[in-house]
Amino acid sequence: MRLVVLVAVVLLGVTAAGSSAVARGAKGCAWGAVAADNACLVDGHACKAQRAALYRRHGFACRAGFLAYDWSQLRRRPLVGQQLEPGSACPVAPRTGELTRVGLNPGFIAWGPGPAWPVLGGLTSLDVPFEFASAGPEYTEWGARKAMWGIDARYVGPTLVRGHQLDGPNEVRFENGSPGFTEEKRLHPVTELRFVGGYVRPAVTRVRALGCYAYQIDGIGFSRTIVFHAVAK
Repeated sequence: MRLVVLVAVVLLGVTAAGSSAVARGAKGCAWGAVAADNACLVDGHACKAQRAALYRRHGFACRAGFLAYDWSQLRRRPLVGQQLEPGSACPVAPRTGELTRVGLNPGFIAWGPGPAWPVLGGLTSLDVPFEFASAGPEYTEWGARKAMWGIDARYVGPTLVRGHQLDGPNEVRFENGSPGFTEEKRLHPVTELRFVGGYVRPAVTRVRALGCYAYQIDGIGFSRTIVFHAVAK
């Protein structure tokens, strides 16, 4: 296997599920909040129009009395990971423990260091079966796999999930199950998932072809990749 490009992933914040983590931010703010002068900024919290300039400096807007995070702050981070030759072995992420702080019963497997993890049912490795046309015509082009996301309950900030193929040109797409799955979402999967705060978030991962892929998970103070292998069901 020839490694064409390898970009180091910065590992910040919480490590594996169940291990110790710093759950408080700068100036006593909750983990994932943005400290700004004497305020702790969190998407969806109340705001004051007269402080609009302060909010803008820290990536927020005040809309109808509530803070709205500027997701381009995370989106501008480039996708990172390995670029592999077609047919190379896929270096899937290892199991790192069990999810404990996301509102799930113990026993669900954690992949990667967190604080956000894909929840993939009873899989014991990240060789992930995807279902294509047999699931319906909307899956002819983009195969599907239910993959919820567990996010540490102590984290209150934004989480952006994207993905790309490591041994080919394809991106990863998604269906966001909050507030619900719809036909529109099935027919038009999107290129990213956005979550604010912790606990469990329903979602579906979509891929165009089998191969080696990486989820990229970005948030306040962390950036992670989790490599998985999309295989036939």
